[in-house]
Amino acid sequence: MRSLAVTPTTGYASPVPTAASPLAGQAAIVTGGASGIGRAIVAALADAGAAVVVADLAAEAAEAVAADLPAGEAFALDVRDAGRIDALVARALERFGRVDVAINCAGHCTLRPVLEVTAQDAEDMWRVHALATLLVCQAAARPMCAAGYGRIVNVVSGPGGYGASTTTAHYQAAKSAQTSFTRSLSLALGPHGVTVNAVSPGTVATPLWEGLDGALRDQGRSAAEVLAERAADPGSPLGRLPTTTEVADLVRFLVLPSSGAITGEVVSV
Repeated sequence: MRSLAVTPTTGYASPVPTAASPLAGQAAIVTGGASGIGRAIVAALADAGAAVVVADLAAEAAEAVAADLPAGEAFALDVRDAGRIDALVARALERFGRVDVAINCAGHCTLRPVLEVTAQDAEDMWRVHALATLLVCQAAARPMCAAGYGRIVNVVSGPGGYGASTTTAHYQAAKSAQTSFTRSLSLALGPHGVTVNAVSPGTVATPLWEGLDGALRDQGRSAAEVLAERAADPGSPLGRLPTTTEVADLVRFLVLPSSGAITGEVVSV
């Protein structure tokens, strides 16, 4: 098994992990890293000492996030493009000499009554969430397996990673496929020293909700009203929604070297 302190093949200076910086010397890729939960994950990994490739469809936003990191790299990524996914991993290897952590957080959502979901609606959600997750995991797992070490976390949705909805069935189905891939990949990659877990956030106030506001208003309520309703729901015992930082802190825990006995799990927030 390769040491975590292996010297990269590029000019990146690999620091020694410490209690304050447990991911020092490691390199991570985060899809959807320019906003919302993804951006919080980028910050959490960087604070723990990792070099981070911020991959996002919003290229300028990714550049801005990466520019604020001690060791950051921006990458324009459409997760529906398999070639760009391979190029993302290649960029991380070129820039930092390694890939230790991969986070799948890219995604979007549309509202559509289940009986009105079109084949194109379903295909889009599948490609952005399920297929992209599989392809990113495959691409990242190759150098991880070669090194004998790796951490993968997929950001899924719904209680236990399997959600249901009358207006986002196509989204929930694709996110549920992410959960299934997570568990299957954990079985395949475990013998190579690579763990694969999922984090399943409840409702979190992110820019995704801003994109849904217009469609929600057409149904008679705003995104802000829906968020307030969910925070006050008896199913939210804290009486509030989880924050992006709280989700990111859980992801950071799952990618630590000390979390190596946890794999194939779906942890709800």
